[in-house]
Amino acid sequence: MEEIIDLVIIGGGPAGITAGIYAKRAGINFRIYEKLMVGGNITKTDMIENYPAVGNISGFELGEKMKEHAVELGIKIEYEEILKIEKLEEHKFLVKLYDKEVLTKNILLATGSRSRKTEYIQKLEEEGGTQGISYCATCDGMFYNGKKVVILGAGNTGFEEAIFLSRICENVTILQHNENIKASYDLREKVKNIDNINIILNASIEEIKTDERKVVSQIVYKDIKTEEIKHIDANGIFVAIGIVPNSELLSDLVELDQIKAVVVDENMETNIEGIFAVGDVRNTKIRQVLTAMNDSIYAIEKISKEI
Repeated sequence: MEEIIDLVIIGGGPAGITAGIYAKRAGINFRIYEKLMVGGNITKTDMIENYPAVGNISGFELGEKMKEHAVELGIKIEYEEILKIEKLEEHKFLVKLYDKEVLTKNILLATGSRSRKTEYIQKLEEEGGTQGISYCATCDGMFYNGKKVVILGAGNTGFEEAIFLSRICENVTILQHNENIKASYDLREKVKNIDNINIILNASIEEIKTDERKVVSQIVYKDIKTEEIKHIDANGIFVAIGIVPNSELLSDLVELDQIKAVVVDENMETNIEGIFAVGDVRNTKIRQVLTAMNDSIYAIEKISKEI
């Protein structure tokens, strides 16, 4: 096994890459591991409009620019999956990968989050065979060209997905289980001006019907106010009802909140000294690119003072 290093960064999204850049500048001996691709969830975003000095940019392109910046600084991103983290003693952790183990004084978890599923949809997926359920419009939107789709959720993600799909699909319907539209003002204003987007509130999904090929064909829902059963013909469903933090690697080690987000202090450190969490995986009210990057600056500042 190698000598102990200062830091292992887990995740190559905005938070992880920012941590790598600041760790490099601070002279920290670190490694950064990413399971899939640099950029994380932003690569699934059609357009980012609030990133300073860049203007409108696709999430995929921003992820590529982050990777290029890291490489230019001499940061090596290792594309491997972390299997387990063990605490050996104070500020000494064992990170297990498929073919090796790494000893480190500090862990920085930047693994982001994933889409939350309704119980009904999870049951459908576990039973297998149902086609037409997606969690990413930019990934799968092309399959619904000229078709009708339903989006579950009226938050920022749901509205962003609707705007993107409105350019491709014949009709987009946003279903929300209550009257609470959580999308930002600018997104609500954009959707207001798009003719082929409809919003239905107080809608509780009762059934998702499929055709003989097991492809989604109709959504049956109940109007919570009137208790009337209604239906929408649709070829696909895009789920945007919130997130689940990817905190499993630390679930046996650190404190988590009610949604399984990692609880941290003002320096992004958990209740275990030497373990930090940044970005969407931590307990935070706002989950955006810039806030995730800001988290990493605080964490690296604390780590650099203690190694």
